[in-house]
Amino acid sequence: MHVTLLIAEDQRLFRQSLRLLLEHEPDLAVVGEAIDGREAVELSLKLKPDIILMDVDMPRLDGVTATRLIRGCLPDVRVLMLSMHDEDARIVAAVQAGACGYVLKDADHHEFLRIIRATARGEEVRSPFMP
Repeated sequence: MHVTLLIAEDQRLFRQSLRLLLEHEPDLAVVGEAIDGREAVELSLKLKPDIILMDVDMPRLDGVTATRLIRGCLPDVRVLMLSMHDEDARIVAAVQAGACGYVLKDADHHEFLRIIRATARGEEVRSPFMP
């Protein structure tokens, strides 16, 4: 299985770190990076990745709204939300917008890769560290 990914994250160091981690995996390919929600929508429509790693809190358009727009146009694209927050309201909003998973940014990198692959197989996932 070859999985294409779009990273939507406004924090440059975290975004670049994700790319470096993912580029070492032979079955995963990063096809683009977005620095805000609007760019995530634009690149999603252009690149049509298998999975979007979407930060919840981004400028110009938040991750939940961007997810809703993307899933409205590309219902087969899977969105995996990334966040530092584990509040129930944020999780519910992300799922209602069409996210198939929610992962806390403090997840172990092995667990993170497992979650990405499970998402690619169509499984709904969330961080094991969430309450």
